[in-house]
Amino acid sequence: MASGVPIPQVIAKWEAIAESHVRTPFGHRMRRATSWLDRASREQGDPDAAFIFCWIAFNSAYGDEGDTEQRERDRFHAYFTTILNLAGGHAINRALWDRFRNPIKEFVANHYVFQPFWDHTRGDGADDWAARLERDKQWVTGALTRKSSRETARLLETLFSRLYVLRNQLLHGGATWKSSVNRDQVWDGARVMYFLVPIFVDVMLANADADWGKPRYPVVDVD
Repeated sequence: MASGVPIPQVIAKWEAIAESHVRTPFGHRMRRATSWLDRASREQGDPDAAFIFCWIAFNSAYGDEGDTEQRERDRFHAYFTTILNLAGGHAINRALWDRFRNPIKEFVANHYVFQPFWDHTRGDGADDWAARLERDKQWVTGALTRKSSRETARLLETLFSRLYVLRNQLLHGGATWKSSVNRDQVWDGARVMYFLVPIFVDVMLANADADWGKPRYPVVDVD
C-alpha cells in the first residue's frame, strides 16, 4: 500500500518539533497519531489490521473531547473544513483528484459500505438504497472530474461515511479476520486510509499553531 506522504517522513517531522509541544493537546494528538501510523506501516499484507490502525491514527488526529452528543458526520465536517482551509490543504485536493481517484470511486460504489443497504437488509426501510447509491456514485465521479476545491469537503465526508461503516463492521465484530468474502471493501478501505491519513497528519504538523481542540482522554496527572 502506498501512502500519500511517506509515514517515516511524517514521523520524522513530528520528532523534529516534539520538544516544542511536550504535554500540550497538540503534542498528545501527534504522538498518538504517529505511533499508530507507524504500527499501520507494518501491516502491508493484512488489510484488516492496517485499516484498524489507520483508523485509530485518524481518531487521534481529529477526535475532540467536546460535545459527546455531536454526530460523527458533524465531527468529520468540522475537521475536514478546518484542514482544507489551512496551508497544505491543496495536497489533499491533489491526492483525491489525481493520485487516488479510481480507488475512491470503487470504494464509494461498493454497496457493502453503504449504510442504507444494511438498513434495507434489516427491514428498516431504505427501499430506495440502490437509487441513492447510484446518485452518490454519479456525484463522486463528477466531483473528481470537476476538481473543484469547493466540493472537496463534501467528497471527503461522503468517502468517510463509507469508511465509517467499514470501521463499524470490523470493530463491532461484524466481519471475520481474513474472511474469504467481502474482501474488496477491506482492501480498498485500507488503501484509502493508508493513503489519506498520513496526509492529514502532515498538514496538521505544518499547522501546529492552529486550534485543533482538546483530544479525547487527555493526559491527566493523579496525585
